[in-house]
Amino acid sequence: MNRRMIRRWLPTVLYGTATVAILLFGFLPASHKARTSSRQARATEEALDAKLAVLAQLPQKQTRLDSLVRSLTTFRNTLRGTDEVDEIMRDMVKRARAAQVEFWYLNPSLPVLVTLVEMPDSLARLDLVVLPVRFDCRGDFRNVGKFIEAEEERPDFCQWQELALSADLRTRGVQAKGEILLFLVPVARFTENTS
Repeated sequence: MNRRMIRRWLPTVLYGTATVAILLFGFLPASHKARTSSRQARATEEALDAKLAVLAQLPQKQTRLDSLVRSLTTFRNTLRGTDEVDEIMRDMVKRARAAQVEFWYLNPSLPVLVTLVEMPDSLARLDLVVLPVRFDCRGDFRNVGKFIEAEEERPDFCQWQELALSADLRTRGVQAKGEILLFLVPVARFTENTS
């Protein structure tokens, strides 16, 4: 090859190399960005599809929630009406206030019907309802003791399931946590023969 030929083809080779370099460096970053954007778009689309699926289920879940709330409200109202749980709890709170004892919580559980063994006398044939009640009360040592003793002497008191006394450092008094069982005689079943 001589110099003339080199001079003649050199600009063509340089322009060709420059063009290939420009194409490579110009389109490769754009291609990388396009792939990255495509991946992000797919991830966003999947996240949106998942959220749309949750949104589609919301009316169904709301209907189930409303049904559950209605059934629980009906159950609570029936429970209060048949077993007088609400009235018994109000009376217990009144007795605690009269004894200068403060309830931190008073939580009745579900009443349980207990059928006694059939006997000749009328009282044994009654179906009794046992009501478990959990409580946490605080007050002066003497007042808490009097309240607990008075509750034990009540005719509807059945037995202690749990009782724990501890010092209440906040008030320098006593904290009593416990669970008791109360007997409730269903009024509808109690009919005394008068002859």
